[in-house]
Amino acid sequence: MSKANRKSPAIIFDLGGVLIDWNPRHLYRTLLDGDRAVEEFLLKIGFTEWNHEQDKGRPFAKAVAELSAKFPEYHDLIAAYDLRYEESLGGAIQPTVDILWRLKQAGYALYALSNWNDAKFQMVRRRYAFLDWFQSIFISGDMKLAKPDPQI
Repeated sequence: MSKANRKSPAIIFDLGGVLIDWNPRHLYRTLLDGDRAVEEFLLKIGFTEWNHEQDKGRPFAKAVAELSAKFPEYHDLIAAYDLRYEESLGGAIQPTVDILWRLKQAGYALYALSNWNDAKFQMVRRRYAFLDWFQSIFISGDMKLAKPDPQI
């Protein structure tokens, strides 16, 4: 097959932790006293499992209400994740963004597949212009499935 007939491979990127420094600790370090307090809070409320449900499309209002009912003493901290979500974003991970740009310039087909709540991702998408470089972005909240679900 000649080089002209060969297709470039598609390259799939994750977003959080790869191109975007998303971490709830960025927010909670401003609300709690020290890293130990942050880790204890996140562990006690089961943040990872709870947030995974938002990644699958559960609305934040419902999620906050349900978790606050279980941990009423933490209502303000739980609600802060919804109300101050942008503070969980630490910015672009520039070395990876630079790689993405070089791949785009080289003509590769670029796609993103990421666990993210669909409503919150709309805010994220407006914030990072490099997301426009992808041919398509597949967001778990839109698909109502999150990695590592084998259906993805």
